[in-house]
Amino acid sequence: MSHILIADDERTVVEGLSLVLREHSPKTALTKGEAMACLREYPVDLAICDLFFPEFEDGLSLIREAKSLSPETYIVVLTGHGSIETAVQAIKAGADDYLEKIVPNEELKLKVEGFLKIARERKELGQLKALTEAYIEAGPDSQLIGRSPLIQEVMRKIKKAAGESKASVLLLGETGTGKEVAARMIHALSPRKQNPFLALDCPALPETLFESEIFGYEKGAFTDARQRKLGKVELAASGTLFLDEIGDLPLALQSKLLRFLETNEFYRLGGVRPILVDTRIIAATNQSLDGLIAKGKFREDLYYRLKVFVIEMPPLRQTKEDIPLLIGHFAKRFDPHERKRHLFTERVKQVFMEHSWPGNVRELRNMVECLLMTEDEEDVLRMLQGFSSPLAGEGRVRESQSPPAPSSACCPDPGLPYKEAKVAALERFERDYLRQVLEAESWNITRTAQRIGIAREELHRKIKRLGLRR
Repeated sequence: MSHILIADDERTVVEGLSLVLREHSPKTALTKGEAMACLREYPVDLAICDLFFPEFEDGLSLIREAKSLSPETYIVVLTGHGSIETAVQAIKAGADDYLEKIVPNEELKLKVEGFLKIARERKELGQLKALTEAYIEAGPDSQLIGRSPLIQEVMRKIKKAAGESKASVLLLGETGTGKEVAARMIHALSPRKQNPFLALDCPALPETLFESEIFGYEKGAFTDARQRKLGKVELAASGTLFLDEIGDLPLALQSKLLRFLETNEFYRLGGVRPILVDTRIIAATNQSLDGLIAKGKFREDLYYRLKVFVIEMPPLRQTKEDIPLLIGHFAKRFDPHERKRHLFTERVKQVFMEHSWPGNVRELRNMVECLLMTEDEEDVLRMLQGFSSPLAGEGRVRESQSPPAPSSACCPDPGLPYKEAKVAALERFERDYLRQVLEAESWNITRTAQRIGIAREELHRKIKRLGLRR
């Protein structure tokens, strides 16, 4: 509903206009003081004000003060003393339009609808400008790119979550869909944006270090605790703490996180008094928390406390119309002077459109960065040989039980310098090797880590970096 204010020192004028515009339930004011009080209390979209209120200078000062207090309000001057000179003075004072007091009812309604339409457009433009400025200020790591309906819906939810700056947020989605980007964007658009944003990758931490890393410890809390250390919750005070892959949080620590979410209080390890901080928690996971709850690996009460706002990040295979935009965005980021813009021809873009993108936006970003090391389209196409893969039914990637046979894509472009070619070959080997072992172990992280002889946390980091998924 639109909010209208009618301000005039003549009661009959106020009552008459209110009757004609009754569908909008307008607020009314008979004095300048009443009008300003209404503007302070309500988000007024359209203010219809008498210019002579009761003195001409009072009318002009009302316009100036109203514009200063509420710049988005559309102000229309209403007077029976219409003349070009008074209209010019009113507009100079900040009025947006001019309306004669004696206007037929239907014409008045039409004019008011026109004024409200302009007011709405101005408000939307102001919000878009503020949003754009926030994106630019936040930097490239806080920019979600896309025009597809699914991404636009995500952006609407992000904006809503940013406005509720105390509520926790749960981001769901596959690896590489941009969950941390969304978290940074929520922070950048919120009133907390001037305060810290800290991220913690839960799988990267050994279980014994979780509590001290999140909540800190006091001097003497354990053998090597020679001085007090502040945890991430405290370091992010008045800001945001992003907990990535929250499903890997140990059960023993889940109860302490729940208590913090409910009270904003926590104890440092070895501490005896509670510490109160205002830190917003944004959590993310690519796992099914419902499944973890069923297995007794995740607390149901913590799940419900986290999901005040739930935002699902769509996989790239569902937003393929955004691929050209993403190519342009990452190409500009990694090649700011656009010296290799010519590499991304229609043939190259077509290969990108046909690929299933199991690693989602992260995989696309890495591929764009890799292709910018080449020199011409033929080099690019050679690197992309065997890259695209068909989609199976219902948007899932068709995968065989064993890894695909090596193709020419496994061999880096011979035009690359030796060190770059070696890095590219090792990364492809690592991706294929890990996928094969993970499939053989049914994606059991613990067994896979033991089989290949690395720590579970390191395996998690590799899976995330390489964009691997089931």
